[in-house]
Amino acid sequence: MKFLKFWLVQQGRAGMMSAFEMNEREIILLDARLESVIEPHAFRAVLGNGHEFTAYIAMRDREKIFLETGERVKVEMSPYNMNAGRIVL
Repeated sequence: MKFLKFWLVQQGRAGMMSAFEMNEREIILLDARLESVIEPHAFRAVLGNGHEFTAYIAMRDREKIFLETGERVKVEMSPYNMNAGRIVL
C-alpha cells in the first residue's frame, strides 16, 4: 500500500490516492417490513414507500437474530445497489 501511494505521487496521479484512503462508508439506514422468507438468512422486505428488495442477515449476526415475517427491522443499504440490504440490530 505504501509503495502504491508513492507510485501514484511519482506518476502525477495523487488524486487517485483518495480512493485508497476512504474511511467512511456510504450507508443509508431505513425502516422496512419483512414480507416473506426466501432462505433462513434472506427475506423479501418492503420499505414504507413500497420499494421491494432482498434483506440479508449479516454472517456474524445469523445466530443472534431470529426474525419472522411481518416484523419491522432496520436495514443498511448502499446508495449504489437499492435491491439488497443488510438487517442490523
